[in-house]
Amino acid sequence: RASTDLQFKEAIDEYTESLKRNPKDHKVLSNRAGAYAKLMSWNEAIRDCDNCIKLEPTFAKAYLRKGKIQFALKEFQKAIATYDIGIEKCSSGVQELERGKRETMLHC
Repeated sequence: RASTDLQFKEAIDEYTESLKRNPKDHKVLSNRAGAYAKLMSWNEAIRDCDNCIKLEPTFAKAYLRKGKIQFALKEFQKAIATYDIGIEKCSSGVQELERGKRETMLHC
């Protein structure tokens, strides 16, 4: 686990450096959110998802990551709302968002 954690911390550092060069790269924000989530740094992960969505409101992966994080935090209603917004705004990735919503609804 320690070596895996170190890999995610290194990835976060690399994504952060990349964002210094190109702060509007929504995919890098999404990837950093994923690395934060693996370390259970939930606030940072949610922040990156939110910033990613602001930059690219039709990027389904950001909604999917945010919904999964909210699910992990047992914030089921928030996760469902996140999936709904993603389903409404995105043209691709909708099936994954719908699946995430269905799985979340099973826990309500």
